[in-house]
Amino acid sequence: MVRTADLLEALIAECRAMSSSSLPPAAVESAKHSILDWVGVTLRGAREPAPKILAAEASAMGSARAATLIGSCDRTSVLWATLVNGTAGHALDYDDTNLLMPGHPTAPILPALLAQAEASHISGRAVIDALVAGVEFESRLGQALAPEHYEAGWHATATLGTFGAAAASAHLMDLAAPQWTAALGIAASQSSGLQAMFGTMCKPYQVGKAAMEGLESARLASRGFSGPSDLRELLRGYEMTYNANARTAPVVAGPSAEHPRLAIEQTLFKYHAACYFTHSSIEAMVHLKSTNGLQPEVIDSIGVLVSPTALSICRYPRPETGLQCKFSLPAMVAMAALGRDTASADAYTDSLVADPQLVSLMGRVSVAADPQLASACARVVVSLKGGSTLEATRDAGAPAHSLETQKRRVQAKFESLASPLVGNAGALATVKMIDRLEEQSSIELLPILAG
Repeated sequence: MVRTADLLEALIAECRAMSSSSLPPAAVESAKHSILDWVGVTLRGAREPAPKILAAEASAMGSARAATLIGSCDRTSVLWATLVNGTAGHALDYDDTNLLMPGHPTAPILPALLAQAEASHISGRAVIDALVAGVEFESRLGQALAPEHYEAGWHATATLGTFGAAAASAHLMDLAAPQWTAALGIAASQSSGLQAMFGTMCKPYQVGKAAMEGLESARLASRGFSGPSDLRELLRGYEMTYNANARTAPVVAGPSAEHPRLAIEQTLFKYHAACYFTHSSIEAMVHLKSTNGLQPEVIDSIGVLVSPTALSICRYPRPETGLQCKFSLPAMVAMAALGRDTASADAYTDSLVADPQLVSLMGRVSVAADPQLASACARVVVSLKGGSTLEATRDAGAPAHSLETQKRRVQAKFESLASPLVGNAGALATVKMIDRLEEQSSIELLPILAG
């Protein structure tokens, strides 16, 4: 085994060398799926209160007009655009996830890359390469710090995402190895984010800040701003602060026998607009309802078994707001049992949690932890009033077997989010552009940036 510092040194060399000419085609295709998915959730997420407040603050600051605010085509400075777009991309909690971190890999990286690439006239191929490198970096670092880092209450998407954004930005800007080290040191000084913020505006704000601070770290490093030059000391301090029980890293640089594919190829996409740790429970309940013609009035009670991790994150047994509903297993299972649309970003309103039918069914849902279940797995047991039971187990933690199937599902999700905002023609133009993004000489050609 190697210490995390040694892993980080190897990761820098590996990620710096990543390019489309040598990347597996599946990694490039997966990156484009992540980009399309993020653009869709960001277009819709830009309508949420948190990014609107930040956009107003950016305007009040009189920032430069170098990069686009997605969803409005207003422009602001590169760093403010990264913050606003990064917050919008995570505002719905509908963006992609990766259990290697564990967290949301694209949300803290892509807004930084798009803002910097737009302002500096950088190609689509360079953005893809940098995204793959950044996701690999944050995911591999996450493996090295897991599970203590997440279990201690840190929000890995924000903490590790700051490093991912710094690495991806350093790649995009073609920084030398010493500048990568400096950028990561600067990022370490800013990395933060708490799970205690889940269910509030601060959760997506933390992710926007991670994107902005990662990009800022790389930009400062490019100008000669210094950070720790000794990676061993940098990571020793980071482990001691962020991991109560610092330990040897469980992985080494490069794909392993356990994880033979690059991290971006193991990205998982959300098809329900709620916390990913509710998805298996939703899918199990949907299966029981559809295969048994299950109606809510015949349900006596519903038992839900999930991993301890899922139970700690989905911590609202009786949500009081639509945002908290996304982190409530009883609410999400009850929605599925009632046939409510869990994929609609517009479904999660404050009035939803006051709906008498939903409240009644939530009261019949009990949730418990089962340490034997995988982190994203769930078992749902429905007890009927006649005395019989129905049971289903689902695991949303497995990457898609078919990239073509995944592409179709991501595109359908994108169109459902984007078409009401930019029209069918605008949505289709964006799909086609991202599908051949590696051919674009400038990221500015994307319809979402061109206005």
